[in-house]
Amino acid sequence: MRITNNVIMRNTKTNINTNKLNVNDMNNQMSSQKKIALPSDDPVIAVRALRLRSNLGELDQYLHTNIEQADSWLDITETAIGNISSLLNKIYDCCVQGANDTLNQQDRNAILAQLKQNRDQIHSEGNTDYAGRTVFTGYKTNAPLTYTDASNDHYQIDQRLSFEDLQENKYIYNEVIAGDISGFASLPNTAYATGNDPGCQTVNRIRLAYDSLTYDPLDTTSQPKIFEVDADGKVTTTPISFTVVTTQQLEEKGYDVKELDGTNGIVLNRETGELLFTDEKANEFKASMTKFQITYDKTGFSKGDLTPEDYFNCRKFDDTKTPPEVDKTYKHIDDKGAWINENINYTVAINQEFAINIEAKDVLNHNIGRDITDLGNTVQAAIDAYDKVAKIEGMLKLDAYAGEEDQAKLKALLERANKEATYADDQMRNLFTKYVGRFQDYINTAELARTDVGARGDRLMMTKNRVEAQFNTVDKLKSQNEDADLSDVVIDYQASYLAYQASLQAASKVQQQTLLDYI
Repeated sequence: MRITNNVIMRNTKTNINTNKLNVNDMNNQMSSQKKIALPSDDPVIAVRALRLRSNLGELDQYLHTNIEQADSWLDITETAIGNISSLLNKIYDCCVQGANDTLNQQDRNAILAQLKQNRDQIHSEGNTDYAGRTVFTGYKTNAPLTYTDASNDHYQIDQRLSFEDLQENKYIYNEVIAGDISGFASLPNTAYATGNDPGCQTVNRIRLAYDSLTYDPLDTTSQPKIFEVDADGKVTTTPISFTVVTTQQLEEKGYDVKELDGTNGIVLNRETGELLFTDEKANEFKASMTKFQITYDKTGFSKGDLTPEDYFNCRKFDDTKTPPEVDKTYKHIDDKGAWINENINYTVAINQEFAINIEAKDVLNHNIGRDITDLGNTVQAAIDAYDKVAKIEGMLKLDAYAGEEDQAKLKALLERANKEATYADDQMRNLFTKYVGRFQDYINTAELARTDVGARGDRLMMTKNRVEAQFNTVDKLKSQNEDADLSDVVIDYQASYLAYQASLQAASKVQQQTLLDYI
């Protein structure tokens, strides 16, 4: 092969440029501390870098976003449950005090104030939110658990109950009304009707979740209906007959259910939301272990009432239309009677989801508010009864009523008032005694939910430790794949630069002599 000067020059320039490229590559690695600047520099490193960076970004999302948010949600939930448990313990203490101590009016007023405050606060804790998302309402994180203001919402509610919900409750009737005393005081010389003596009746009852039920005897679609539930949890077409009544009708009959429905043995007090049973019907339910579903309408809710859509299958109606049309339907219980869970899952690791929420039913039984209301009503009844006694006793000492006839009437009225006070005190003590166990169960439920949240937090921390280890491992692999070792790069740079300098020196000697030197 013939080598010409041009060939030598061309090869020399090519070698110089190659050495210069090597110097440039080493210079880029020193300044960027990365092995490559473009994918074409090393496709293998580039592909591996993309995979590792993608994996690292995913782990970073889990570690610094998902896990942190899940941990914050659990912390807020645990704090709320702890507050609920504390409030339930206070009510439990009230029950113990009311069941065992001899109370005076000051004690009763103190217990009543405690009950009212705790009821409001318990429901406020139920509305706890994390970054604007309510923590106890399942998928409905944009809605509170309880009504924050009075509402005219209209729901048709399906509530499942059973023989296990039967409980005995005392009812007082023929109370001494305030008008008796005030009327006597203003008209002391008129004939005074003492009325029937107060009485107390023990009745088997099942209390619904709400009182003040909507009832129109002419509208069959809104009338309450009861159907049996079979052993498989399915609602049958077998109706259970009953009679809808008012509190006044019950008091007029001395809470004798037979007098109001002797055939079926069940009445529904639509004002208080209570199903009352004769002894025979209650025993029949217990013997056959009857389960049933009652469907009823409820229009209008007070501040602090639990929303039906978090506990029951229900339909919300739009009352602006005639007739009212269903606006929304909520389903929590399937056709077999099983609860449909609404778990909010966070992805906290590769192929690992984590449920962060606790549903309201697992913390706040819907009976809690009604139980506190029952306790408050019995305490208030006792307070009112003893106030009547004190007022009549005070009137007996006044000169205005010193006459023989007035004294006789007041003593007769006092006898009725004392009997009512005795019944009220017995009713209050009986209910407090019974609710000691109920509120202990509520406390146990709340503590179990709190333990569950704590256990989830422990699991989340273990997952966090594992993801941190994975993050560090992948980050190390990414660094090994992409990052240049500065000491090696400096050595390679020196070698490349020496080679470049040598090529320049060699090029300077290539054409020191030409043909002109031989002429």
